Parts: sequence; structure tokens; C-alpha cells
Amino acid sequence: MINPLDENTRTALVRLLLPDLREAIARHPEEIGEIFEEIHPADGADLLSLLDDEEVRILLQHLDPAESARLLEYVEPATAARWLEEQRDEHVADIVEEMEPDDRVELLAEFEEEEQEKVLAEMQPEEREDVEELLSHEEGTAGRLMNPQFVTVPAHGTAEDALARARAGAREDWNIAMLYVVDEKGTLRGRVPLVEVLKAEADASIDSLSQEAEAVRVDTDQESVAQVISKYDLVAVPVVDLHGRIVGIVTVDDVVDILTEEATEDAQRQGAMQPLENSYFQTGFWEMVQKRGVWLLVLFLAELFTASALEHFDHVLKHALTLVFFIPLIVSSGGNSGSQSASLITRALAVGEVGVRDVLRIAGREIGMGVALGLALGIVGYLRVLIAGDSPLVCATVALTLVGVVAIGAMVGAMLPLLFKRIGLDPAITSSPFVASIVDVTGIVLYLSIARLIMGI
Repeated sequence: MINPLDENTRTALVRLLLPDLREAIARHPEEIGEIFEEIHPADGADLLSLLDDEEVRILLQHLDPAESARLLEYVEPATAARWLEEQRDEHVADIVEEMEPDDRVELLAEFEEEEQEKVLAEMQPEEREDVEELLSHEEGTAGRLMNPQFVTVPAHGTAEDALARARAGAREDWNIAMLYVVDEKGTLRGRVPLVEVLKAEADASIDSLSQEAEAVRVDTDQESVAQVISKYDLVAVPVVDLHGRIVGIVTVDDVVDILTEEATEDAQRQGAMQPLENSYFQTGFWEMVQKRGVWLLVLFLAELFTASALEHFDHVLKHALTLVFFIPLIVSSGGNSGSQSASLITRALAVGEVGVRDVLRIAGREIGMGVALGLALGIVGYLRVLIAGDSPLVCATVALTLVGVVAIGAMVGAMLPLLFKRIGLDPAITSSPFVASIVDVTGIVLYLSIARLIMGI
């Protein structure tokens, strides 16, 4: 099998193979497998994505279950589930059994409960028990994400014993880069890299080779799991139950998937929409409308307060119409400041750089930052209004408002993620448009209040 391809080569490959694949599906289904023999499954999955759903279903009917499993491991679980929904239960079970444990659980979790039970009933008892155990854990936790295939060695054993266990695990295609040291109850006591076992004398005690093992519990959130692997530079992190017994491992390739998934969700939330379950083109038109429309409606209602604020200060604007020209300058400056702070704090929370406990430190820092940035913009704003030929009072109004609105924007943008985190919501929903909507209203009120005070209107 060749390595994954770069983007240009992949595009050329698809152009070359897609017509042949469609021809095989339509006329020679028995030749489908030959097309995927010389390409990486990740590139094969890209090829599948260009087919119609019905073409993929025919392909999966004729493709070897092991090859189907390799391809579907690189496909979004919701999409893979849709492709398999019309396949025979026993055929789906054959494909699922060939997948990695964590991948098969992700796939089965997308099935309706009744269909899921039918597929599980067709699986081998041992495989079925493993899947049911993983499915019993809450979605988004280490227990749901973990791979139950790992190698343990007894604390009282020797390097020779460990090597024998590693060989047995390798024959089952288990991850053997790290061996986990346990006591007679299965409690995790440490870890031993396979390379250390290979370097040691045959009679060297495992206890002398054992290193401290960072672990996570089955109920640990998947983002926290990713942070542990990243912080300690691990290839895999062991997962323990409530009694400290090792029950699985989460590997670094799963962490890459976690980080990609979480980053995608955060980016979509910060763009003021509900996260998509599938890719852009795999999401239905009306589903996309619903996910985008909810937040647009919320933001629209929030912006109605801006109109109310302008209406309240109608008499100020009538006496100084020139103030209207600088409203976009005011609200955009505050919104941009708030968006910066919201992005910084949301990301800092995600990677564990800050916590809710740091609220006072963050508030002090953002107030100072907002005032400093506001002063810089205020000076520029003052000069801009002065050059336009407006009165010194209008110049002062714009300048002072910029100082205030930028400081307010920084505070709102920083505090909202902390507030949502504190009440158990995802900080990413404090999206830039949401922060901007709040700052728009406060900016208008501040601007026209300062104008009324300075200009005596």
C-alpha cells in the first residue's frame, strides 16, 4: 500500500480512478477491490465521497468487509452510517468487526437504537461485549473514546515476561509501543516503553524499568484527555476506572481527531451557528438553514436593542446630525475589541492556560488593555474628526467614546466566555457576532450619553 498523497496528486488520482470506479460499480462489481489495492484508505475515502449514495451502497455490498472497514475509518461516522443503513445486518456486523474498537463505537453510536441492537446481535460475543462496554460510557469522554486493546505486565514480572506479552499483543495488532504495569488487582502502577524492555536484560525486573504513568479516568472529558497527551508528550494515555484499574488507552491519533473536531465546532460556534454534524456538502439544505437561522434570529433580536437605543437618543441626533457619521466607527471599534478578547480567552480556556478562578486577573488585565488600546484609537479618532472640520466638542465626544467602548468591548469579550464556562456551557458560543451585538448597544448608549453631556444637548 502506498503512502497518503499530497493534494495535487490526490486530485489527479481521483480524476484518473473515478471513471473506472463508476464503470466497475455499474458493470463489473467484482473488480471494485482492485481499484483500492494500491491507494491509501484515506485517499480511497476521498474517492468514495465523490460517488452518489447509491453507488457507495453497491460498492460496499461487493467490497471485502476488511477493505470496507479500512475505508470507513476515514469517513465521518454519520456519513458511514448513512451508507450502511440499507445493508444487511450481518454484512454491517462483518464490516464493524474489522474496524478499530474506538472507530466501530463511533459508527454504531450513529445508528438508531433498534438498528444498533440488530447489528450487535450479529457480532461475535467477545466483540459485542467490548462495543457494549464502550457504548455504556457517556459520549465525549475517555471511556467512549478508548481502545480496550492494550498490553499489561505484572509488577513482579521480568523483561522476558514483558517481551512475551508484547509479542502476543503484536500478533493481535494491538498497540504495543507502551506496556502498562499493573498489580494483581489490575490497578495501574506505571508504564514501561517497549524500547526499554528490548534494551534490558532478560531477568531485569519490571519494577526497576517502570516509569510513572499519567492517566485519565473513564469519565474525563475528551478535551482534557487531549490536553494530558499534549502536555506530557505521550503516544497514548491509559484510561482507568473509578478504582484505578486500567481499562483502555487513548492514542495520539485519536487526539488529532478530537482537536480537529473541537476546533471545527468552536470555529462554527464563533461564527454564530450551531456545529454541523457532517461536512459542508453532506449537510442537508434545510438542516443548514436551521443551524444558521437560530443564531441569526438571536443576533437579530439583540440588534433590535440598538435601534431602541438610537430611538431613545433621537433628540441628540437631531441637534447634532454629524454624530451619525461616526456611529459605524464607534460600534465597529468596540465590536472588534470584544471579538479579540473573546477569541483569546476562549482559546486560553480550551488549552488550560486560564480558568474561571483567574477572573479577577483577567478583568484587571483586560481593563488596562482596553483603556490603552482605546486611548490609541481615541487619538486617531480625534485627529480624523478634526480633519473633517467638525467642532472640538464632536472631536472630544468621539475620542472619549472610543476609549470607553474599546475598554467595554475588551471586558465583555473576556468575561462572557468565563461566565459561560462557570455555568457549564461551551465558551465558544460567545461568538464574535454575539459579543459585537452586546457592544453595539452599549457603544451607542455610551456615545450619545457622552455627546449629550459634553455638547449640552
